[in-house]
Amino acid sequence: MELPRLSEATWRDIVEQRYPPSAIQKYRLDKSCTRRWKELFLRSLASFEHRSDSGCSQSQHMTHYLVLHRTYGLTMNRTSTRDYDPLRVFEELKAQNSLTSYTTVEVSIPSKYCFADVNIKALVTIGKSGSFLRNSVITECLTKMGAWKENESGHSILGPVL
Repeated sequence: MELPRLSEATWRDIVEQRYPPSAIQKYRLDKSCTRRWKELFLRSLASFEHRSDSGCSQSQHMTHYLVLHRTYGLTMNRTSTRDYDPLRVFEELKAQNSLTSYTTVEVSIPSKYCFADVNIKALVTIGKSGSFLRNSVITECLTKMGAWKENESGHSILGPVL
């Protein structure tokens, strides 16, 4: 397949719309790349194709995830993308905070707050409880973004959020 002949500015737009800034920065720092936008795009595609077609884990990708605790604590964690199961991690957090009897809900962050191709979801526990278990930080944050709305039923976000 032959690629179209596009200007450097067009290739730059394609790359910037397709990949998040962190991925672009990684390839921009690679010394073997001559820093042309078309080459950058093709190198990233070749890398993705190689990882999907082979069992090669030389460039093992890590998933970074945040846990926002009820008491204003934030932990940044990292694990292998292949081994990462957010629901399993969240169920463990619920068990550690004695919230296993409460409901788990996935909240999607609106796309206007994300980069292209990035989808952010928050796993939260909801239920009726006193202020001790309530996570007011994430409730306020998600409400401002339009991803959560308090209702008359009295359900609120409890415990840690993944």
